Amino acid sequence: LIRWEHPENGLMSPLDFLPIIEGTPLENKVGNWVIDSALQQLDDWQLQNIVLEVSINISSNHLLSSFFVDNLEAALAKHPSVDQHLLQLEILESSALGDVEKIRSIIVQCRDRFGISVALDDFGTGYSSLTHLRNLPASTIKIDQSFVRDMLDDPNDYTIIDGVIGLAQSFNRNVIAEGVETSSHGLMLLVMG
Repeated sequence: LIRWEHPENGLMSPLDFLPIIEGTPLENKVGNWVIDSALQQLDDWQLQNIVLEVSINISSNHLLSSFFVDNLEAALAKHPSVDQHLLQLEILESSALGDVEKIRSIIVQCRDRFGISVALDDFGTGYSSLTHLRNLPASTIKIDQSFVRDMLDDPNDYTIIDGVIGLAQSFNRNVIAEGVETSSHGLMLLVMG
């Protein structure tokens, strides 16, 4: 995850600086830098015969900017040897509350033109989860960690996770549970599918 090596405050978490640049031109510049850095890392790994997928969080402002797809295409062109299927864009489900059709169009372009997959991150925390599942062609649904954290003790969280897994399978989507901290959580999720 992105960190800022601040000259006076040391290493800063993204929660300490990303909200400050939200909605500014700097947000898109940082987003483009992250994409380029991830592609460079994929390039470096491929030279070492390491095959790993890299997921990049994309802000809604950056995703909806008029030059997002063109900038993504230019970044990919700078790294022609990178297997583009190893790049995944993560969109916060709550950020998809805006123009669903425009977001859908961008996801389709990323998938069809570049072979890049898209994940809906923090799934279940937005207001329109089922609308997003139906209308956004994301290949992966990432269940928010707030449901995973207490799933062993709270039957409601278990039921929500079970329901999201069922929905994801019905829509032929991959599903990932975020925030797995113990083997008990991991084993229960494996049993759940």
